[in-house]
Amino acid sequence: MPVFEYVCRACGTPFEKLVPAAGRDVSCPACAGGDVEKKLSVFAVSKSAAAETPACGSTGCGFERGGCGSGMCGHGHG
Repeated sequence: MPVFEYVCRACGTPFEKLVPAAGRDVSCPACAGGDVEKKLSVFAVSKSAAAETPACGSTGCGFERGGCGSGMCGHGHG
């Protein structure tokens, strides 16, 4: 079930609501009013882990193969 963001036109309360089916009536949790406006939802986007983590030039560190062996290489990614 998708979560939608709304704002009540009567009292101005913003809220989120799980809506099980399209066309379902939604009412404000603060004033029980039915005059609500669906807001445009913003989706979170993240970069891949490889893009966020600095490359390690240390020989034997193991980071370039998926992780620092001991976590003690000193490059801040262990």
